[in-house]
Amino acid sequence: MTKNSVVLVEGMSARRTGRVVFEDIDLEVKCGERVLLSGENGAGKSTLLEAILGILPSDARRREWLGVSGTPQAQRALRTREAVYLPQYGNLFQSLTLLENITVGLPSQHRPSRASVQKLARRFDGLEEALDRKPGKTSVGQRQLAACLRASLGTPRLLVLDEPTAGVAERLIPEVYDGLFERTTETAVLFTEQHVPFAQRWATRTIFLSDTVRRSDA
Repeated sequence: MTKNSVVLVEGMSARRTGRVVFEDIDLEVKCGERVLLSGENGAGKSTLLEAILGILPSDARRREWLGVSGTPQAQRALRTREAVYLPQYGNLFQSLTLLENITVGLPSQHRPSRASVQKLARRFDGLEEALDRKPGKTSVGQRQLAACLRASLGTPRLLVLDEPTAGVAERLIPEVYDGLFERTTETAVLFTEQHVPFAQRWATRTIFLSDTVRRSDA
């Protein structure tokens, strides 16, 4: 492990419904790195994200979070928002407005005012006007933009994003990544993205996964 390592796994394997999704994967993400996981559908990208976080049971010879043996989940990092996970689906509370979703769970010292959220939302077409609506009354794109905005708030050590721009208009994708990464310059980011050419502009490193569990670093 290097001195500025945030999360590290060695020899990791995982299964879903009895099928081996990947095996013997080594991965280290360092402070400030933005690592893109790329590959075909079924290659195991989402499974790998969940396994690294410790949300999905998996096997590994070694796991470390901030230099300590274990996973972000085991070290309660997801609860304290040292690690933030944005899944592709089910990433908002349906009973809360978008504004409430953006600020819920943030420590008081990192909780922005309504005016601050409105200012941040203004850069995304249509998001500011939807802040007082519940997710069921908004578009897929508005929901995803709100989830991305929430993920970028605070001071996470690790940001894990599973296709953060799913449902977002293509013209807004550069703004999403600019907004995410300008606020998280020291944060380690591990993410997947369906719009790979866009994502590679912001990634500092790309790891390719195939459905045959072959992988190589770009």
